[in-house]
Amino acid sequence: MRIQKRAIATLFLLSCVLASCWTMTLTEDQAVEYALQNNGSLKLAAMDLDVQARADKNGWNGLLPTVQVTATLNRGNQSSFTSLGVKDPTVSFVGGISASWSFNPALITNIDLAHRQYEAGLITYEEQRQQTVLNVRKLFYGLLLQQESLELQRESLKNTESRASQAEASFKAGYVPELTVLQAQTAYDNAVSSLQKQEQAFVQQKRTFAMLLGLPVDTDIVLQGEIGLDFYDIDAESSLSSLDNRFDIAKLGKQAEVLKTQEKALKMQVNVPTISLSASYQPMIKDISRDWGGTVGTSPMIADNYSDNGSMSVTVAMNLTNLLPWSSSRQKLKDLQDNIGKLATSELVLRQSATVEILNLLTTLEQSRLAIENSERSIALAQKVYTLTEESYRYGSTELLDVRDAQLQLDQARLGRLSEQYTYLSALLDLEYAIQRSIIK
Repeated sequence: MRIQKRAIATLFLLSCVLASCWTMTLTEDQAVEYALQNNGSLKLAAMDLDVQARADKNGWNGLLPTVQVTATLNRGNQSSFTSLGVKDPTVSFVGGISASWSFNPALITNIDLAHRQYEAGLITYEEQRQQTVLNVRKLFYGLLLQQESLELQRESLKNTESRASQAEASFKAGYVPELTVLQAQTAYDNAVSSLQKQEQAFVQQKRTFAMLLGLPVDTDIVLQGEIGLDFYDIDAESSLSSLDNRFDIAKLGKQAEVLKTQEKALKMQVNVPTISLSASYQPMIKDISRDWGGTVGTSPMIADNYSDNGSMSVTVAMNLTNLLPWSSSRQKLKDLQDNIGKLATSELVLRQSATVEILNLLTTLEQSRLAIENSERSIALAQKVYTLTEESYRYGSTELLDVRDAQLQLDQARLGRLSEQYTYLSALLDLEYAIQRSIIK
């Protein structure tokens, strides 16, 4: 039995270790799919949408009548004058069923209001969904950029290590002074420290990425993909014509519809009287110990022991105070009208801001495209300079510092191209989100 328990415990610990070291290979599409299924913020947004959907589905329940059933047994207190011929207290029964229904045209408008609020919720949910997709895609390519940057640094570290070894061998052979060895070793140590910091930052970014996908933060994610070099011709006029597709503008429009519906409902509550219908049946047996004379509600009944206090009524009511211009309802109506006007102004400002955003993104795309084209020439030139400088160093014509400078320029040129590729792709993703139209094929 002890051996079995130890085996179970060992298997459990092993499964925990394997879970913490779980490796997952993801493409961009797979990462997006995981996020849509498991992202915590998106799940909360879906719950909020479910609440609004339920309110929309059952919005008609305001038209239901109020039905109430009651049953009461009542016994009076004991009298202190029983010696004077006062009878003992009796136990009476009172039953009741009542129904009431009030109607105002605002009830119909409230049904429409619940539906419009649900439509606004749909836009909010879809906005958060698309924002999640955008964040996943940008972070995915950002991690690819860091990954490729690390590869370049590792390659550079190998070259630095080789030069340090070569300098040490040359020093032992008496070809170079000790200062050259110390410089080479210092350059190698600095490169190792820089690479370690970049690797730690990369691990932290992957944890953030795992959390965004709804995965355990200690999941070892392996990215499968590359930052593309495809350029796209994008027409500014067609991009600006897609402003109506934006979530922020669509939400403002839907909020305006909600406020207008609320305004309509409030006007009906203020200006249209409310009709109330009610009916009740309330049989009462004064003393349940006496003969009831039949079943309750049937005839004949004992007249002095039974009564029915039920009634039917029709009421038309109107709050005249709400007609006053300074009443609370009138003030609420004015507030709604002011908010509707503010939304119209906000939409105008938002359209101007969106236009500037799209034009800036188009400018960023053009600048990045030119920078990428220039970086190709810069890399080719830096590579040639580095090769010639390294050959010259081997023959003793140049110093180690010149080789380090040439390598640094080559690394910066390569990283600059990767950075510009990411900038171009990131701006492209932002533009897709801004105009809600696919560009990347």
